[in-house]
Amino acid sequence: MNRRNEIVLAASLICLALMVARSGACADQVGMFDWETKLSRASGGDDWCGGIFTTAAGVTYVVVQGSTVPSDKMAVVRSYNANGGLLAQVSLATPSDGWSNLSELVVDGGGNLYVAGQGYMYFGFGLARYDSLGNLIWSRSFTSGGLWVDQVRGLTVDSSGVYVGGNRFQQCGCTPTWSETQSGQVVKYGLDGSYQWAYRTPAVVGYANSFGVAADGLGNVFFAVTLYDYAGPSSITFLKRISSAGSEVWSHTMTDTSWIGKLSCRQSDGRLFLAYDWWWYPSQIVRVKQCDPLNGNEVATGDWIVPQN
Repeated sequence: MNRRNEIVLAASLICLALMVARSGACADQVGMFDWETKLSRASGGDDWCGGIFTTAAGVTYVVVQGSTVPSDKMAVVRSYNANGGLLAQVSLATPSDGWSNLSELVVDGGGNLYVAGQGYMYFGFGLARYDSLGNLIWSRSFTSGGLWVDQVRGLTVDSSGVYVGGNRFQQCGCTPTWSETQSGQVVKYGLDGSYQWAYRTPAVVGYANSFGVAADGLGNVFFAVTLYDYAGPSSITFLKRISSAGSEVWSHTMTDTSWIGKLSCRQSDGRLFLAYDWWWYPSQIVRVKQCDPLNGNEVATGDWIVPQN
């Protein structure tokens, strides 16, 4: 499959969850673009987005990989102001531990950049920290070992460390592939790159799909995952709160279930927002849930309607 020839910053689940977390709005709306910008590919090559992050001040950071990236670098990060104007572009040095396929980006209050992506042959994932100029501070590779394949679905950072959320599955050579054992997981590293812990949901023979991970700045981490156990009921989406030490504090079963979504937390007041695909035709509906960080209860729901072109 050919990749798109341009990076288009438009409405997406990631952007929507972050916009809602900034505004606090959770009401039915028709999706409209605030702004759009395009990065044209270099001649004869391809470019793609490897992660996007928006700060509380409205600055948007985008990781770009592909032909526009210098040959001795892994990616470039472009930052845009709230009106879509380009602020800066920095190049990221390539880590030496065998991974480069980026999928997540987060920026801390000091301007440090954290990126994560799949590792060599996709068995594990990589995580790296850069300063605001793109200089590599540290890089780490993680794998569950054995036949486990670790997948990145979210990234967040607080004052105690950086958290990689995702799911993992155990390759078994099964036919059909849904016979594989899968689970959701969150892996924490210290800000110095030291491994801290890994939290995992109970494994199911079926499917696990994470919506990502979010931190409230107070030491609490939130994780959303859909699990489908072939031996049990239909798919169920869980919202979980995890302590900074890696133990589960509570788990809430969501009233709706989806396979594609994004979790976000507004750090000014700790409010949680979960955005996910709800319906595709004749219009794409993205449902946004506001949840109580004390217990995960759903306190408000809004649908963003994006007409199909």
